[in-house]
Amino acid sequence: MKSMQTPVESAAARISRLRRVAERAERDCAANGGRADLLLRAALHHHAAGDLDIAREQAEALIDRADDDPAYAPLWLIRQARDLIARIDGADDASRVVG
Repeated sequence: MKSMQTPVESAAARISRLRRVAERAERDCAANGGRADLLLRAALHHHAAGDLDIAREQAEALIDRADDDPAYAPLWLIRQARDLIARIDGADDASRVVG
């Protein structure tokens, strides 16, 4: 009898998939006038793929634009972008201690 388990995704395949999702979100964001939700989606997927510099840059861009135009993004979305930056800063601190 065949096992019903799904094959385990390799780390490299997972990172590749996350980067593809992030790139698709970036394209969608550019095509839709820079929608904040799509920019945050791209940042979150870059973060998950380990692309911390890109994720931070995108989260900061979202916050900067929201500071200039309060109607750009709802507060909950801005909070998520700030939380992402805090997680990245925490990851940077942890890597300095361990490494």
